Amino acid sequence: MENLHEFFKNRTVLVTGGAGFIGSHLVEALVALEANVIVIDDLSTGTLENLRDVNGKFKFIKGDISQETVLKNLPKIDIIFNEAALSLSQSFKDPLRNLVVNTGGIINILDLARRFDSKVIHASTGSVYGNPVKIPISEDHPLNPVSPYGCSKLAAEVYCDMFYRIYGLDVCCLRYFNVYGPRQRIGEETGVIPIFVEQALKGQPFTIHGDGSQTRDFLHVKDVVRANLLAAVSDTVKGQK
Repeated sequence: MENLHEFFKNRTVLVTGGAGFIGSHLVEALVALEANVIVIDDLSTGTLENLRDVNGKFKFIKGDISQETVLKNLPKIDIIFNEAALSLSQSFKDPLRNLVVNTGGIINILDLARRFDSKVIHASTGSVYGNPVKIPISEDHPLNPVSPYGCSKLAAEVYCDMFYRIYGLDVCCLRYFNVYGPRQRIGEETGVIPIFVEQALKGQPFTIHGDGSQTRDFLHVKDVVRANLLAAVSDTVKGQK
């Protein structure tokens, strides 16, 4: 982490969705690296409780990245980590709102990055692949999302690629799969690991759908944070996903 500390110290970093499960861990790491951290979150799913144990200073702005006014009065930003998004279950309930936030929001972020010549690390998802046609899924797997959420995230990737090709913006997309770890809430679409942990603590049997032969990739949130930090440091991920 020593080289990361040297890189991030005193840099101004924006984390959108920074009060969420993944975003809060990223904020915690960046503050520890002595970055000047700005957090934007509308608190629709995130909570300030997730940031309670951050050991250091950061600036919090309550706002929705799909609203341009939220981004207008920011100081010069060196690096943007875009973790803000509406979830998969929400996308079926209100696909238009999902598109506005997940795709419209990244357009606003990319415009902001152009203004400051910022580097952008965008949180995408394995949902862009849809139902797998081969296992394991590789980066060249066909992109065929089967949810409004996956469609909005794939559209966001296309905009990131366009800003890279047309404007030369330094942007990278990371596709997360089944992230788990501390601060993950039990909910209607959470991964099986926190559900199994809760059932184990209560002495309940595990809920298994199907015959139990299914396989999944699981990724600890600390590894997601490290991937984001390394992507920000790297000079070779520009335009990659």
